[in-house]
Amino acid sequence: MYSGILSKTDGFFGTFLIALVIGEGINLFDYLIIDAIWWRNSERIRFRAIPEKEAYQDLSMHRQSFLRGIALYICTALLVALIVTHL
Repeated sequence: MYSGILSKTDGFFGTFLIALVIGEGINLFDYLIIDAIWWRNSERIRFRAIPEKEAYQDLSMHRQSFLRGIALYICTALLVALIVTHL
């Protein structure tokens, strides 16, 4: 009736794992590519509220955001698995 990668798995645990891998992959991409490579080396800062470039070049701020994202994606994967398995 409905299609998609999450609906083709067997049960809650399979759906949870796929959703978790997708979410953590996005989180890792954001940390490595966008935060560590792009934002840190950008010449032009685009936010007026944080004009100092050093705030963007400090990787610890981005690392903390990445670690918070891990917990967020675990919760999101649980919610997605619950919704998909009960449809």
